[in-house]
Amino acid sequence: MHPHYFKLSTVKHLTSHAERATNGGTMDFSPAIQLIEKAKHIGFVLPVHPDTDALASAEVIVNFLASRNIYVGIITRLDPALLKPDTAFLNLAALKSLTKEFIISLDTAAAPISQLRYEHIDNRVDIILSPSSHSILQDSTSFRQGNIQCDCIIVLGVDDIKQIDTALLDANPSFFSEIPIIAMDISQKHTAYGRINLVDPSLSSLSELTYYFLTSFPHYVIPAENATLLLSGILHHTQNFTLLANANTLLVSHELIGLGAKNETAHDISRTSTPFSLMPLIGRALARSRMDDRKEIVWSCITQSDFLTTGHLPKDTIDVLSRMRKEFPHTRACVLLWQYPDSKEIRVSIAADEELLEDLREKTHGEYKKAYMELADTHDSFLHAEHAVTALLDEVL
Repeated sequence: MHPHYFKLSTVKHLTSHAERATNGGTMDFSPAIQLIEKAKHIGFVLPVHPDTDALASAEVIVNFLASRNIYVGIITRLDPALLKPDTAFLNLAALKSLTKEFIISLDTAAAPISQLRYEHIDNRVDIILSPSSHSILQDSTSFRQGNIQCDCIIVLGVDDIKQIDTALLDANPSFFSEIPIIAMDISQKHTAYGRINLVDPSLSSLSELTYYFLTSFPHYVIPAENATLLLSGILHHTQNFTLLANANTLLVSHELIGLGAKNETAHDISRTSTPFSLMPLIGRALARSRMDDRKEIVWSCITQSDFLTTGHLPKDTIDVLSRMRKEFPHTRACVLLWQYPDSKEIRVSIAADEELLEDLREKTHGEYKKAYMELADTHDSFLHAEHAVTALLDEVL
């Protein structure tokens, strides 16, 4: 088995779990561990539209932090669908915002004091002010909120922190630059914006990364219910081991079952339907889909306006392609033409079996990740893109 390589700000090599099991070594998550062990308040950031893999990973990390009496506050807004009573992610859905300091302010020019002390009595704290002259302290006292209490931020599955709109947050625009960030991701496009970047594109899912992360904490054993959630995330992201999975993925899944993960429950959670928030974008693509019966190819497109109107990003094209494959399971390929939200360039993504994608890779010198491939070339119109891809597919079909 090949070792995993994580990009950290300290650029340290981390051995794989398989290596740890055989040679007794440990994965060096120590910078993140040290940061968390000192923290009392941690902020949590999720993608705008998290899938089951991201939600399962987040729920498990939140449960772990709560077990250590660390207050976790959600920074990004969550889909209201998470708040349903039957959700599998109860603690994540119940998260509140980060707390803020509460400041009691006294105008000492109007009400001078000679002494300030506090007494902790039972379940209350008394703040005692001793005036140095006759004055009505109540009239010179005011209250206000202070700084957000946050020792570090965990960002899960966000390849660029600029994707998070700080205007929608109850925080200063400089918040992400002032607080140390632990970024966890499996994206090849991750921009290494964190103080600590735990990033490995070779992993099958965020849940697998979360497993490695949590098992690196000394004396911590993942509880059975959390093992079930991580297994559900792996099953969801690999579509029941049909995509992205490798030997390490199977090893982690086996060990999660050994920790008490319930396979049937994990499957039920992993089969969560497409998030409601994605349906507007998927609906637009499906409405434009057309079948080439002779070549058994489904074509569709997403325009610049579609992204801007629905609030989604190019990374969500993978979910659109996944849904197209489910809607048209017997086709040889699904081709999605899509336009950048901030430009007029047209890109092409293709979902197909590995044999066809391998043929395309040899023709284009591109790369694919199991059943999905994004072509490197850009086009100035949808028509030009379709003609170019048609010619390319004619060479390999």
